[in-house]
Amino acid sequence: MPDSPQFVPEWVTRGKSIRQLISELQTFEDQDSEVRISLDSGVTHHTISLVGRYGSICVLLNAEAAYAAKASGTGEPAGKTPPAK
Repeated sequence: MPDSPQFVPEWVTRGKSIRQLISELQTFEDQDSEVRISLDSGVTHHTISLVGRYGSICVLLNAEAAYAAKASGTGEPAGKTPPAK
């Protein structure tokens, strides 16, 4: 039921194949443009640090939090406090 506030269109959740993503990226005139990823409709966005393979799934990864944690010496992602011992 499309008028329901709970309705999420199929295109939102079905995802894209590697072929579909490459095809869309090739429509950009400047092929040297930076590619970023957002999980909140573009309000915030992050660089793509790595492209990973998990079984048959391709995953775009951002490694900033992992390196910030390593640099802080806490071993925790940035913004998180390690649990008290």
